This record gives sequence, C-alpha cells and structure tokens, in this order.
Amino acid sequence: IENTTDIITILEADGSIRYESPSIERILGYKPEELVGRNAFEFIHPDDVARIRKIFTEGLVRPGCIDSGEYRFRHKDGSWRVLEGIGKNVLEDPAVRGIIVNSRDITERKRMDEALRKVQQQQRALLDNIPDMAWVKDKQSRFIAANEAFAKALGCTPEKMVGKTDFDFVSRELAERYIADDKQVMELRQHQRIEEPFVDTAGNRTWIETIKSAFLNDQGEVIGTTGVARDITVRQQMNQALRTSEEQYRTLFETMREGFALCEIIWDADGKPCDFRYLEVNPAFEKILGITRSQAIGKTAREIFSPVEEYWIEIYGKVALTSQPTRFEHYLRAADKHFEVAAFSPKRGQFAAIFSDVTGRKQNEERLRLQSTALEAAAIGISLTDSKGTILWVNPAFTKLTGYTAAEAIGQNMRLLKSDKHDESFYRDLWQTVNSGKVWQGDIINRRKDGSLYDEGMTITPVCDERGESTYFIAMKQDI
Repeated sequence: IENTTDIITILEADGSIRYESPSIERILGYKPEELVGRNAFEFIHPDDVARIRKIFTEGLVRPGCIDSGEYRFRHKDGSWRVLEGIGKNVLEDPAVRGIIVNSRDITERKRMDEALRKVQQQQRALLDNIPDMAWVKDKQSRFIAANEAFAKALGCTPEKMVGKTDFDFVSRELAERYIADDKQVMELRQHQRIEEPFVDTAGNRTWIETIKSAFLNDQGEVIGTTGVARDITVRQQMNQALRTSEEQYRTLFETMREGFALCEIIWDADGKPCDFRYLEVNPAFEKILGITRSQAIGKTAREIFSPVEEYWIEIYGKVALTSQPTRFEHYLRAADKHFEVAAFSPKRGQFAAIFSDVTGRKQNEERLRLQSTALEAAAIGISLTDSKGTILWVNPAFTKLTGYTAAEAIGQNMRLLKSDKHDESFYRDLWQTVNSGKVWQGDIINRRKDGSLYDEGMTITPVCDERGESTYFIAMKQDI
C-alpha cells in the first residue's frame, strides 16, 4: 500500500478520511496528514458530490460490496483532476472497519478521449456537410465510413454501411467495376478521376464523376481508398445531346440556370491558341453576361470582350487540345464579374463552358477579409472567447492594453486579467447577464501582464446559437 502508484484511501462511514497513501502527494499535491480527518466530499467537485454520495451511501448498507465511479477531485493547486475510484465496504472487518477506496488519476485519458471525440465529431460534421457523396474503404473494399449523402442514395445509413461492400448495394456488374477501380488506385498509389454509371436505391441511373485516392498508414503502406463522387448527369446528358439530336440538346440547353457556351479555338501561325469563336450560347449566357445570342454567335472573344485576359484563352485552348476537362474560377474584366467555370471538350478543337456568376460570393469574401483587417487594426482591445471564457482570438490592441501577446493569451481563461478588486457578486452578475443572451457593459479593474492595475470600460456581447444559448463572447476593452 505504501508503495502503490494509485491512491489508497480508508474512509469512515461518515466519509471522513482516516488514511491516505503517500502517492496522494505525487498525484494531488497533498501530504497525507493534510487530508486525514477531513471529509472526502469537501474535495469532490460540487457537480459530482450528489452522485458519488449516493454510491457511497448505498454501499454502506451492503457489507463487502464493491462499487466504482468517476469524479473530479480538487488538486492542492486548485485545479480539478478526474479520478476513477473503486471502493469496497469492509466496515465489518475488524482489521479495517472502514471503506477502502483505490483511486487512479485518469485526467489525461479523459482529456485525450475528449480531444478524440471532438476530432471525430469534426470529421463526421465535415463528411456529412460535403454535398457530394463521400466514403472511405479498407484494403478489401469494405466501407469504413460514408457520409449521409452517399448512404441516402443507397437507401442505408452511414452506420449500417460499415463493414459492407459494393456488392451489398449495387448490381454485380457495377460492384465489380467499382472494386476494380479501387485495386487500380491502390496499385498506382495515385488519385484517379473516373466517370462511371451509378444506380441509386430508387433504381435511378445517373452518371457520377468519382475521384478515388489511396491512403497510407504511418509506415507508408496502402491501407485503403477514399472516394468523392459528384452527379454529372447533366453534363453527360449535354454531351449526349451534342452527339445525337439538336432537339434533345436544346431542351436541356435552354433550361439550364448556368450559362453555357460552345466555342471553337482559333490558332495562330505557330499553332498556339490565340482566340476563340462562339458557336452557340444558351439563354442563361445572355442573362448573365448581358450579351444577346445574335451578338455572340460567330464573334470571337477578343471582339466581344476587348481586351480579354489571356488566361481565358490559355485554359480553353488546353481543354480543346487535350480533351481534359477542368474547373476553375476567374475574373472577366469586361463584365466586371467573377465566374466559376467547368470546361470540357466535345471534340478536338472545341470546348464547352458551363459557368456561374460568383461575384457576390467573391465580394462577401473580400468583405470578410476587410472586416477581419479592421478588427486587427481597431484601436480598442477585442477578444473572442468560448462559453467558458477560454480565449480564442485577440487583436493587437488587446496586447497593447494588457501586455499579453496573442500566443500568450489564446488558450488561457479571461481570469488571467483578474485583479481581485471585485467581489464574487460582481463576476456572478456579469456572467448571469451574458449567459442570458444580454450585453454587459461596465467598468472593471484588471491586471496587466506586468502586474500593474488599470481601469477599463468593457462591453461583452454574447453570440448565441439557434437555441438562444450563448456559445461565444466578444469583449471590447478600452483603457479609461
């Protein structure tokens, strides 16, 4: 007992401590004599006391019983450590006449478990918020994970897909094709972009563009594949329309919300692309660019959009020459707009472009960048914390005001500025206000990094989630 790495405690029936093993000092900072005679429940976290007391009380009436539980115990330095305790009632044993509790510090394990849980939640949230179908397979092409979009298409849930293969969801012909692709990707150790058919649970046959990649373990060994698939049925239908009938093509062509243009590349004397001519455009092209079909057909890009940026010609020329499809975003100065473009080649020397106006999104991104710059440059100190007061971000003015750099402040609790010049009721009222979703504003005395005190006017604004609960706090601080 004297040399055990765990904490051995003997308690009286009322919870008072009769004995503590020497290991208590190494784990919790107390010398055994500092705790002997004190009641153990004094050191247990208030939120855990009722639960642990219930276990303790129930065990008192069952001689010889063994109970276990996890609880937070106050370290001598004031922090809380998570202990896993196993207690045995030996009150009737003349040699002991007490409750023996064997406790082990599992704080780091709990912290690691929580960190892992958060990572898994983030990964799952990321996977499920991908609009495309996504999955992960092991080396035997068994599903390890799948997102909601993919599982729904197969009439299943992500959880029920784990351990199964393509043979459980699609025809044998498609399953063999998909698994052959997996094997090729693992052999080449390169990602591949594959266009292939897909049949969902309702029997709808579509076309998907799948990007498959091999993934490796720490030893560099291939242990499986990842896949992301996007429905490209519209694009395939367009290609089919161009190859078959103008009537079928026109129906799809004219109902698209995205702009569409079919063009041929113009080459210079050296065989390099120098311009392109419009062969066909759809109504969305006219609406987005403000150019009618009659103004576009037969004209070149340099004639319509003079001057035209060279990168448009370079990208489209490469697509028309290599038949390799591409996706990109670029700015067209003549239209003063940003576009997201998917380009492919229906035949050599030609390309088709499907495009959307993303100017609004780009402007929002720029606005956010400017707002971020403004916050960084603000003359007043600004900090962002989570609901527990842990600092997530500070601006340079915060550093100037408090003396703490961003690296020193981030991850710390706002208590690091506490001056002890206010009583507990002051802070209780502050937290009650912001936790109720209201703005708190007032003057406060805080302590800088160098220990000096200063008066500041502070406004704390809560950021609430959809349930109205405060999840983040923005504090604006000014030296007064």
